[in-house]
Amino acid sequence: MIAVLRHLGFAARFVSGYLLQSSRTAEGEETLTCDLHAWAEAFLPGAGWVGFDTTSGLLTAQGHLPLAATPAPEQAAPVSGVLDQCNATFDVSMQTARLLIPESV
Repeated sequence: MIAVLRHLGFAARFVSGYLLQSSRTAEGEETLTCDLHAWAEAFLPGAGWVGFDTTSGLLTAQGHLPLAATPAPEQAAPVSGVLDQCNATFDVSMQTARLLIPESV
């Protein structure tokens, strides 16, 4: 997508972040899922940077939370380096909750 946008003459970049999605359980309870995700953005004159989520075929929206925007995907890695031999353990836990803001604000 980025290559196509650039070929068409648009400035384009790679964006990495999270995608939050809401779904309902069988009991009707809302659950939020949060996954690592990536999308492309193009700079459109008069509109600014506009995100294109090629996974869903949609424009990016409020559930897309960007963490890094770079010209190339390899520049978005949070950690880089080289090690000879090592043993590593990596554990991640993520929780999401909807923040409700009163309408009067």
